[in-house]
Amino acid sequence: MDCMCGNVISGRFDPSKPFFTSRGSFWTNSTTELLASTTEVDRQARTRNRCYGEGYESVALIGLGLGKERLGLLQLNDRQKGRSETKLSFPFKTMALGLT
Repeated sequence: MDCMCGNVISGRFDPSKPFFTSRGSFWTNSTTELLASTTEVDRQARTRNRCYGEGYESVALIGLGLGKERLGLLQLNDRQKGRSETKLSFPFKTMALGLT
């Protein structure tokens, strides 16, 4: 799966990138700014920009797994910028950690 969802599900991530967490989740407070300031190489995939195309600015993709097996992801989207901040998605990340 060549997209950001595929990166999260497959565990393909670079924690040095500001849009990935140390455990492989992805988040941005502005898809517009992310796409303008990064390349496909930075994003580690050819993103389809589906969320951006549907008008979502804030996106969080939180990987769900059991042990070392990836089961999927929890996707949180908002049309407003600035909604994927850590404090907003923290309860969901905590829930996801309970599965891993």
